[in-house]
Amino acid sequence: MLTKNKIVVLSIFITFNICGGGRQLVEFMPRLKINSREMATLICHARTFLDDNGHRLCQYNESGFVRFNIPTPAGFDSRVEKLRLNYWPDKKGENIDPETIHYHPRYFRSLVISGGYRHSIYASQQGINAVPYDLYRIYKPTGKEKKFMHIGKRELCHIGDENINRGDYIGFPPKVIHRILSTKPGTLSMNLVDKIDGEQEYGLYLTPGSPLELVKTEREFLSEAETSYVVSRVIEHMEAFQKDLE
Repeated sequence: MLTKNKIVVLSIFITFNICGGGRQLVEFMPRLKINSREMATLICHARTFLDDNGHRLCQYNESGFVRFNIPTPAGFDSRVEKLRLNYWPDKKGENIDPETIHYHPRYFRSLVISGGYRHSIYASQQGINAVPYDLYRIYKPTGKEKKFMHIGKRELCHIGDENINRGDYIGFPPKVIHRILSTKPGTLSMNLVDKIDGEQEYGLYLTPGSPLELVKTEREFLSEAETSYVVSRVIEHMEAFQKDLE
């Protein structure tokens, strides 16, 4: 049972030795605290929006999970552009298909409503333990479709893994390099995505020689049957979390 004082802002500090040279501090922190009452309001808003619009919002993300983009309630936060629900459909056991190493275009805060995941964090730095990758920049000019370009070779060091569980609320600064390694069945996160001025871009790191088909710029919509099932499961997970907040 989650209680209000268990919905806490996590400040995660990881000290590590990068590629055999020097020590560095990595910090993930939300910009704002959101109390349980505000979080319950957001979850209720997301549920209502899904009831009315879920059938036309359900898309597969490039990484394979299902995503919903939901407008933020009026007057909630001038810096938050939208809510984004990420859902990894229920499977037996853990989903152990790691996603592509990447960074995000803007700051967001993430609350895990159900399930949980394990992710790896990387640093772009040369060293004896560094691994070479091809970096692709994916960007979206204002009012146009997504495009991508090859930036060049980059070396990454794996600096650690972390488990994120139900009830955890964390912040992701832009340019943090990571990938999700595995998810628990039915993992659902609600993400508060900040506004950004100008062109949006993010990066993918591919093993040299990887097919360009891995650099995806379009998202697929789910079938009607898939959408109906996913929306119902997402709402069930949100209802269960709401009860624990009461």
